[in-house]
Amino acid sequence: GWTTNTARRISRQRSAFDDETGNFDETGNFICGQYNKFFAIAILLLSTCISCTNGGGGDDNGSSNGSSSSNNSSQSGGDGSTYLTSCGTALGGSIQNPVSSGDGIAVTLQSFGTDGTVIILRNGGEQLLKLRALSENLNSFKSSRAQQIISSFSPNARLFTDDCAVTTESGAQAIVGDLFSPNGTSLIESLLTQNAAEVSSRGSCDEGLVAGCYQSLIDSSTPQISGFISQFLWKPSAERDGNLVVLLNPGGATIVVNGETLSSSGPSNGRGTTARGSRPGAAYGTNIEVEVFDAFGNNLGFPGGETTYIIANGSQRVEF
Repeated sequence: GWTTNTARRISRQRSAFDDETGNFDETGNFICGQYNKFFAIAILLLSTCISCTNGGGGDDNGSSNGSSSSNNSSQSGGDGSTYLTSCGTALGGSIQNPVSSGDGIAVTLQSFGTDGTVIILRNGGEQLLKLRALSENLNSFKSSRAQQIISSFSPNARLFTDDCAVTTESGAQAIVGDLFSPNGTSLIESLLTQNAAEVSSRGSCDEGLVAGCYQSLIDSSTPQISGFISQFLWKPSAERDGNLVVLLNPGGATIVVNGETLSSSGPSNGRGTTARGSRPGAAYGTNIEVEVFDAFGNNLGFPGGETTYIIANGSQRVEF
C-alpha cells in the first residue's frame, strides 16, 4: 500500500535528479532541491555566527582576536620595538641584547646632573639617574662634552632599570639605569664613543656586566678628525704670569693637557688659538699628553695623523 507507493515515488525522484546541476526535473521535485540548497546556506550562516561569538572576529580597531597585542602594548608601555647596541643592556641580572622597549619606562630627560648622572622626570617627579658603569670623575673637557651631548639628546627617553639605589660621590640618592632615545640610541654608548665618558666598574648594580665591553668600546672607537694642527707652540712660561701657554692653528680650538682643559683667550701672535694653563709647563711633568678638539668635539690631528701629541718634558719649549 502506502509504503510501497512512497518508496516508488522516492525512487522516481532520485532518478530524476540532475547530477550536473543538483536540481530535480519538471515533475515538481525541482522545488524540493532548491529548499535543500536554502537549508544548506542557512546552516552555513548559522555556523559563521557561532564562530563570531567565540571571539574569531576583529575588534573596533580592526585587529583580529581583539585582545593580546594591544593589551600587551598598553601594559608594557612599549611599541614592540627592540634596541640593539654594541654592549647590550643590563636588566634583571643579565645582558639583554636586543632589549625590548616594553621592558622600559617612558621618562623625560631633563638635564645633565653631575659627571655620570642625569636628571629625569619620572611619574611626574624628578629623579637622579646614575648612568650604569660610567665614572663620576671626568676631566673638564669630557665633562663639558658630556653636557653638550646630553643637552642635544632626545628628551623623550626610555629608562631601563631594576631600581637599584645608590649614593653618588656627591652624596645624592640615585637609581642606576640606562637611557635610550625613541629610535634606539643608547645615551651611555653615545657618550662613550664621543669621548665624553669614562668607565667605572665600581658598584653593586650590575656594573660589572657591561664595564668590560664599555672599555673596549672606548678603546676601539676611531676618533673623528675634522682638520689638522699647524704652527704649534708649547711655551712653558708665558711673560704674563709665568704659566704654560699653548698656541696653534686653527682658531677656536680646545686644548686639553693631561686631562686639563686650558683656558682659551682667542688668537694671538699670528695663531688662531691661544690657551693658558694654571701652572708652569714644568709642573705638568714629562711625557705629557696633548689633545686638541674643534668646536663640535671632534679631534684635530697633529701632522703625523695622531690625535695625541706627547711633550717629552714640560719645561722645554716645543714648536713645529
